[in-house]
Amino acid sequence: MTTFYRRARRGDRPGGAIFLVWAGLCVLLLAMAGNDIAQGRVPGADSMLRLAQVRDLIAGQGWFDLHQYRIAPGKAASMDLSRLVDAPLLLSITLLTPFMGQPMAEQVTMIAVPLLVMGLILAAVGRLAWRLHGVESAVFACLAVGFAPAIIEQVQPLRIDHYPYQILAAALALWAIAWRSPMMGGAAAGFAMAAGTMISLEMLPLTAAFGGVLALRWLREPQLRGWLVAYMQVMALGMVALFAVTRGVADLEAHCHVISPPQLGFFLVAALGTGAIAALPQLTRPMLVALFCLAGALALGFVALTGGQCLAMPRDWPGLPVWQQDAVLAVPALFQGLIALAVGIVLTMRSKDWLKHWWLEYSLLLAAAIVAGVMKPGSMAFAAVIGAIALGWLAGRIARSVRNARGWGGRLVGMLALFAVVMPAAPVIAVRKLAPVEIGGPPQLKVWQVRRR
Repeated sequence: MTTFYRRARRGDRPGGAIFLVWAGLCVLLLAMAGNDIAQGRVPGADSMLRLAQVRDLIAGQGWFDLHQYRIAPGKAASMDLSRLVDAPLLLSITLLTPFMGQPMAEQVTMIAVPLLVMGLILAAVGRLAWRLHGVESAVFACLAVGFAPAIIEQVQPLRIDHYPYQILAAALALWAIAWRSPMMGGAAAGFAMAAGTMISLEMLPLTAAFGGVLALRWLREPQLRGWLVAYMQVMALGMVALFAVTRGVADLEAHCHVISPPQLGFFLVAALGTGAIAALPQLTRPMLVALFCLAGALALGFVALTGGQCLAMPRDWPGLPVWQQDAVLAVPALFQGLIALAVGIVLTMRSKDWLKHWWLEYSLLLAAAIVAGVMKPGSMAFAAVIGAIALGWLAGRIARSVRNARGWGGRLVGMLALFAVVMPAAPVIAVRKLAPVEIGGPPQLKVWQVRRR
């Protein structure tokens, strides 16, 4: 399979258009968060806890000390919050503090960092959409990301939780598996998923889905085995390196809600098994599948020996399935995901050669992300960022039909369809953000009212 590579033509580069979309979304998000910014209200306890963790680092707490002493003084709780997310916040606050003081540096950081991460997400999505269908599709794909209900809540100013980084990891991995070089693309996708999984195990289903589609490439064309080999080996080595950098060796016990030695061993065994299979002479598909299953069984066996309790699905896993969520936001998110999946299937059937295989892989990834999102709301953001590629193509087709329509009726219908595809939940989110806080509601914790250690 040869992946698609669009040769840039004069006036056909997507960078400027993507930047304009990002700038417009920044203005919109800043306007929506204006009340919270003015009053210093942090959207969510997780973001407040993240800020407390960074403040403790600045005050002298050890980098590898992941205990939170504020929660239970004298009996500190060990946190699952990854230092990978703390690092950019710590760097920004440390650099800005000499010029404006720590309180202002914190506020600027909490506003700027989520928007910058959103810009990186848009760059990855827009670049891939441009490769496939051009600048117009890239613009609409970026708009679909910016107005996705599952994403817009995570990249708003003052929200410094871990989700935006995982969304970025998914976008980078999707872009990477469309590169021309199996080694470079597989390695980039592997490291992106390693970082995302190190941040939170919520990404495990998507990590497995990417491995699955790269295994399908190998089964379809044995000469493409380099994709899966590079993906697995770089992911395993990347996890080990990131674990050493962010957690150290002080705590090597088995933990089930974060990457720990049993999970590291799983990926190392799976990577070694994948490399060993690739070194064998050409195998039949049944033999290849059997060896994949053997490698997976050996990896699971390592987890069973070193942390068997982690093989069970945790009962206290945070989040509610989609049928227990706020329907006003959950339904548009699921609607967009299913529309994107339908588009992916249509593009699979109408495409030929390598592009047909690409859209099939894309549809499988999107289906896996939707299933994960149905069971846990945070994972719907992965479906949103993947689905934006297909929605960008669909929105481009609708926009062309609107331009070519002769009557106002056809244009109006087309505009409504375009609005429904790109931003079905935008009015609800805007009203909720711009509406004043209800009198008598729960007290809002303000950034500058939290005591620093």
